[in-house]
Amino acid sequence: MILNPDLIETQLAASPECDVRVMAETASTNSTLLDWGRRGMKAPVALFAESQTAGRGRRGRSWQAEPGTALTGSLMLHPDAPPERWRLLTLAAGIALADAMPAAVRVKWPNDLYADDRKLGGILVETQISSPTSGFVVVGFGLNINQSTFGGEIADRAVSLRQLTGDAHDINQIAGNAVASLLKTLPLAWQDPRHILERFEQLDCVSGRTITAMTREQSEPVHGVATGIDGGGRLIVRLPGGGFHPLEDAWEIRW
Repeated sequence: MILNPDLIETQLAASPECDVRVMAETASTNSTLLDWGRRGMKAPVALFAESQTAGRGRRGRSWQAEPGTALTGSLMLHPDAPPERWRLLTLAAGIALADAMPAAVRVKWPNDLYADDRKLGGILVETQISSPTSGFVVVGFGLNINQSTFGGEIADRAVSLRQLTGDAHDINQIAGNAVASLLKTLPLAWQDPRHILERFEQLDCVSGRTITAMTREQSEPVHGVATGIDGGGRLIVRLPGGGFHPLEDAWEIRW
């Protein structure tokens, strides 16, 4: 296998202890960690897979990648804060992964990583709440690392680190850097939310654009100018007729 847990762990020397595991194949690293968490596995645990047969993005969209070209993995954490304070986790995950990349990467609200206006990766945060004061979270991510080209409908909408930098990258090093950054940044979602909001503003690639947002709450698309996020992590859209519309979530944003 290309992925090696020992090599990944070498990047975590300065991080909290984390159990790193690699599987040749699994349906979904998120689903696997959710199952392990329900069975009582202690966190933090990072799981990577050479191949995912049913990798999931938001709204159940599939995520597929050839071994060695993309990185797919998940991290399970037990936050030391009640679930009501987890609302900025997806933004924190985007910040962590963007900061871990060896290229200039920005965050597309609410859960994508972009560079040169093309998608570098995506994030899926899932939670398991066992009581009003406890539970665990699984942060899944897929990153384009060493693809030299993309075909089909994503040919002009996706990008890899190799395309951005001109070099092939050590996927184990990228995996370790990603986990280390997540372990450092995710707790700030409840420990220092102001930092997350300020850092997101620096990395935000949506604010200022005229967008069309597809949401679960609205039967019709929301059109307007994205003006940034509020203290709860909602995207604020200035509507053409005046007024502002806060978006709690969106499964697609186009500009």
